[in-house]
Amino acid sequence: PRRNWGGYGMDNASPEWQAVIGGHMAMLAREFGIEGARIDVADGQGPNWGSPRTNHASYSTIGGGIEMLRAIRDGIAQGPANIPVLIPESPLRREYFTIEDAFVVGYGFEFTNCIRDNVDLARTEPARMVEVLRGLLETERATLPPGAIVIRTLNNHDTVVERGRVMDRFGAGLARAFYGVCVAVPGLPMMYQEEETGNFGALRRMNWTRRLLPELGAGEAVYLEPGYFAPEVFAVLRKDAHNQTIVLVNLSGVRQTGRAEMPEDVDDETVVYDAAAAVLREKVRNAYVRDHTIEWTLEPYETTFLRIGSPPEDHIPAARFAAKDDGALYARETLEWRVDETGLTARSGGVKAQLTLPGMNWQSSTPQPGVTLLTSPAGSIEVHETLVEVDVTCDIAPEFAHNPLVLHLSRAKRWTISGESAVLDDWFVTRRWRFPEGSDYVWRRTDVWGYLPHQVYNRVLPAERLWQSIFEPLHGKGPAAAFLDDDSRGLSLINIRTDAMNVVLTDGSEPDRRTTSDVALLFFAVDGDLHPQIQHFGHAQPWIVPGLEAVPARPLRVSFTFSDAAAANMDFAKSRSALTPSQPVEEREGEQFSDFFRAIFMPEPGAVTWRNLAAVPGTFQIQFELRHSERGPEDTGLCDAYVVEINGITAPLDWVALNTASTGNAYFGHAQTKPFDLSNGPHTITIRTKRPWCAVRRGFRLIPATPAE
Repeated sequence: PRRNWGGYGMDNASPEWQAVIGGHMAMLAREFGIEGARIDVADGQGPNWGSPRTNHASYSTIGGGIEMLRAIRDGIAQGPANIPVLIPESPLRREYFTIEDAFVVGYGFEFTNCIRDNVDLARTEPARMVEVLRGLLETERATLPPGAIVIRTLNNHDTVVERGRVMDRFGAGLARAFYGVCVAVPGLPMMYQEEETGNFGALRRMNWTRRLLPELGAGEAVYLEPGYFAPEVFAVLRKDAHNQTIVLVNLSGVRQTGRAEMPEDVDDETVVYDAAAAVLREKVRNAYVRDHTIEWTLEPYETTFLRIGSPPEDHIPAARFAAKDDGALYARETLEWRVDETGLTARSGGVKAQLTLPGMNWQSSTPQPGVTLLTSPAGSIEVHETLVEVDVTCDIAPEFAHNPLVLHLSRAKRWTISGESAVLDDWFVTRRWRFPEGSDYVWRRTDVWGYLPHQVYNRVLPAERLWQSIFEPLHGKGPAAAFLDDDSRGLSLINIRTDAMNVVLTDGSEPDRRTTSDVALLFFAVDGDLHPQIQHFGHAQPWIVPGLEAVPARPLRVSFTFSDAAAANMDFAKSRSALTPSQPVEEREGEQFSDFFRAIFMPEPGAVTWRNLAAVPGTFQIQFELRHSERGPEDTGLCDAYVVEINGITAPLDWVALNTASTGNAYFGHAQTKPFDLSNGPHTITIRTKRPWCAVRRGFRLIPATPAE
């Protein structure tokens, strides 16, 4: 048995092992009625050179995988499923689609890995990303067996741990655009649990449009040439025997206006319907074909469905847990407010919000008419009352930075945040439950989540967080939030301004946390759940600084206006843009790249450049983990194949350790530069390679220079 991932991995070609798994699946099918299964590591644990069954070692990979899939199929068939569903976790193996009497679904690694490896390209050059996606999908169509179906998803269990949730990786706008591509192309759009958080309205709109337009599910796909509508817009024509729909996905944070050319069989004066608006019964932006084209406008990251000649035959039903139709959002209600020793309390509709610092008592005074001042050892909350609104300014002393300023929310059923790249909206619904008492399962708060340099949190993932400003900042011109009750009335915060390290919306699902057991909006001067490197340098920086301490305590300032929810409407209607490029940008030069083992492999000589790297106070040697050999742990055949530039200055490398990490025949070691003063940023690092199959692992370790250096 292999132990590739810490547990035992048996030989899939073993008849005894196939019988064990087949019997297990039969039990699950009989007892619990399962109809299908995802098969982890369907290709097996690698060639078994000691197999007692065959001297063909590689038969334990795909050959054994096919036999194992059949055993799983036969086990599931003993339950209610006439045709078991099999989802083998593997790259695109055409052989698995040959399994008879089963519905085999491809895992979709290629699409997921494509957007994983090109997120920086999508942010900086969306037109090139359109070309990459079209090339991938055309190649896939040319090589898939007839009738084969694959899953379309933005994340899987591996990438969510290695890189974070889609909101963390892409921001809300780009994540929605990528999902729009999933809905537009052949395959099964799929989302891992909680990837939907904050995107209820946008995803519901796309999913129901896909469901109600049959050509999107089973129709032919014609991938339209890049630049068909605009260079930054992915375009595909879906058609069946009865209907045609052009799907346009804006991959950029810029509004795009262009002309969409119609298929040859479409006559002038034909009506083209805005299908998504039609299924939601919104105001429909229909267009008429003129000179064989229509003019259209796409908002940043928008997906639109242009149904040619006939409207959708049905419309979207009401949300299952909505008391009123979505169109009733933000009905006006009188705002009420008061102050006491616990802080400031405001109410509108059924929603009550209490602003306070945990464990702090406040004293109130009235320095002038219309102004109330709350004071405590922690600082002050100044309240200015107007006719219909309340202006609030909070100043918290640095000694209390370990506690967030908390806005507790009661009876709020829906939330909306005006983010930089999208308007986030969702319902407060239960997505997880506590482990049962006596089950022996617990959250261990000291567990590390993820790997540097992608590690975000100081300990285990704080699962109660619905939105965080470190991933999707508040909109610069319309920073707002609204919280609604069952009747779509509620409170809003508009003109939100803060120097908080992180603003967090929580769902109150972890009552043992030190912050709050309620649904709440938290303003952190210093967010102790963030890894110290995130606290110092921001999200997604590649620096690794050993022994880095948390950011020192610092004051917190927060200001906003309390009003009824209707007051936020204009802020939510403002146009969006791409996320501000505060994160590093990775650029690649060359023909081929492969991402594996937290490393970038370059089968041919090329270059990788990281721009917008954060300043780090001090002078450091920069240590890289580079592939030094494809022959053995002590070989140095690739040591002279790298040229490193720091801010345009060539930096000679000193190899200080070999074989620090390895996978297969790739052996990595540590090479470091002379000392560089990194105090003034941003910085740029380029690594050029002179030979095939060089590789660099992610994360650059900073070693403080000694005074002599």
